[in-house]
Amino acid sequence: MIAGLVLRAVVVLSVTALATFTLLWHAPGDPALAISLARFNAVVSSDVIDQLRVEAGLDAGFWPAFRDWVGPLLVGDFGNSAVTGRPVWPDLATAISYTAPLALAGLAFGLVVAIPLAVLATRRPGGWGDRLAVATASLGAAIPAYWLGLLLILLFAVKLAWLPAMGTRTPTHVILPALTLGLGVAAALTRIIRSGILEARA
Repeated sequence: MIAGLVLRAVVVLSVTALATFTLLWHAPGDPALAISLARFNAVVSSDVIDQLRVEAGLDAGFWPAFRDWVGPLLVGDFGNSAVTGRPVWPDLATAISYTAPLALAGLAFGLVVAIPLAVLATRRPGGWGDRLAVATASLGAAIPAYWLGLLLILLFAVKLAWLPAMGTRTPTHVILPALTLGLGVAAALTRIIRSGILEARA
């Protein structure tokens, strides 16, 4: 069973990597030109673009380029940024250090909201509590996260000035992003927990 799961995971990851690289390879535009514009912030000569193409391995053909791209990933080598030339992993670790606490805060908020709502809904299925929980979960799932985030910024950061709109300096900076993520998580978890409780009682 475990071997089958591992095999399926390997197949899914392999197909995903190949599909991702294929889409990037055949995307419109010249990747070397995009790298040159990002690195130098200006239009450069064709010789420089050709040099960047060789440096990025774009002149080697599809399969050699795919091999050179996916091979280092298998051993945890993310290489260097095509724009800055610096190793990618330190920048990725910095991004994870911000993203992981935010994701955990959003999950925690989602659980705090979802569990009471699901319990309220299952006390009397079809009653006012159930309808309220289902309506709240449906509303949370229907509102796009980017729109909800803008509304929360306008209300709590601009109008009421209770919370900062951006930044990472203090714990209060996490509240609005965590609310935005957590409401979407709560919407999904409320339905899942409610269904699980009702099935356990049946």
